[in-house]
Amino acid sequence: MVRRFNPSQLRSAANRLKSQARQVESAGRKLQSDLRRLDQSSRRAQSELKAAQRKGRTPRPSTFTPSENALLDEARDAVLADVADRSCDVFLSHASADSETAAALHGALNDCGLEVWVDFAKLRLGYSLARQIDQGIARCSVGLILVTPTFLTGRHWTEKELGALLTSRKRVIPILHDVSFEDLGNFSPFLADLAGLSTAHHSVEEIAEQIAGIFDEDD
Repeated sequence: MVRRFNPSQLRSAANRLKSQARQVESAGRKLQSDLRRLDQSSRRAQSELKAAQRKGRTPRPSTFTPSENALLDEARDAVLADVADRSCDVFLSHASADSETAAALHGALNDCGLEVWVDFAKLRLGYSLARQIDQGIARCSVGLILVTPTFLTGRHWTEKELGALLTSRKRVIPILHDVSFEDLGNFSPFLADLAGLSTAHHSVEEIAEQIAGIFDEDD
């Protein structure tokens, strides 16, 4: 079946693409500036090395200042990051045991034209988990918390992700699966107070469409 998008959804998608293009352009300019500064630091270190060699001294190991080290970290992250990762619409938090349900929701959100940050699609091997998750949260506008029986037992990363989303004052929406709002209230009255959706009342596709509607409202 061919999916049809209404004019509002198309305008919303076009606006998000324009916004992402501006962010990528801005990030590119900043990266070029950072690389020029790093090149200057490298040239200075090479000059010091040559001067020490001419004087017959053993050159001391070249070191960077704290600000230069921070700059190196930023430049490294910018080079490693995919352009598509620079911004996204939705951060999807879920327990590892609920990956199948999360994958279904992830697919439905993508079908609605939303860019989704979810661990199994975005995490890169060999790099800090905490840092990648923090960056994902920072880039997204809305946080979805997949609340399941597994989630309610308490999981290290989901608890940290929920805390980071609430601290960042993102819009947070609980998505309940195989649990009731009463169960959620017993776990966290604060989280239960947030308007959410449940697979007991809506299909995954319907939930995704309602989430996509948020971005139409914001436009």
